[in-house]
Formats: sequence, structure tokens, C-alpha cells
Amino acid sequence: MALLSLELRGLDMNREQELAIVRRAYAKQIMASVGLDNSDVEAAFATVQRERYLGPGPWPVWRSTGYTPTPDDDPVHLYSDGLIGIVPERGLNNGIVLPCASHGERRNSAW
Repeated sequence: MALLSLELRGLDMNREQELAIVRRAYAKQIMASVGLDNSDVEAAFATVQRERYLGPGPWPVWRSTGYTPTPDDDPVHLYSDGLIGIVPERGLNNGIVLPCASHGERRNSAW
């Protein structure tokens, strides 16, 4: 996603337009990874601004070796299906959304 962000910066668009494209790509990746075809669920993933729920960056991202901070406070780092620490020392995180996507489809939820 960071590469996509760098490529988009060369185009004539503002930051919010750029992030909207990144969110749409993120939503498409989530939907494809669980094999869902539900435009309402996809629109929900593309619309939610994860950064609004996480406070200022850089953000702690869970890796196999523990939490690692994102390189900077660019929200593009948040658009992958991973755990982002809200209060890492207490195990409070934001993410992983794949189970939510498949659960919503099983319940036939329009979110």
C-alpha cells in the first residue's frame, strides 16, 4: 500500500482523494481474500477511516516479534489486515477485519 501511496502523489489529487483510493483498494483486497461479493460490505470497508479510531501515529503494528511502530504517521500504513495497537500493553487492538467480513456475509448483513 505504501508504494501505491507514493505513486498517487505524482497525480493531481488531494490527500483525502488519495486515501479514498487506498481505502477502496484495501476493501477490495479484504473482499477478495475471503471470496465475498457484497457491495455493501465492501463499501463499508472502503468508507471507514481507521486512523480516526487510533489516535496519532506512528502506530504500533503487531508482527511475529511483537509490536513495531509504523515508519511515520501516514495513515496508508493502516490499510492492511493486521493488528494495530490501541493500548498494546493491555492487548487492546484494532483489526483483523477478515473474520468480520466473512461473518457479515454468513449473516447476510448489509452493514
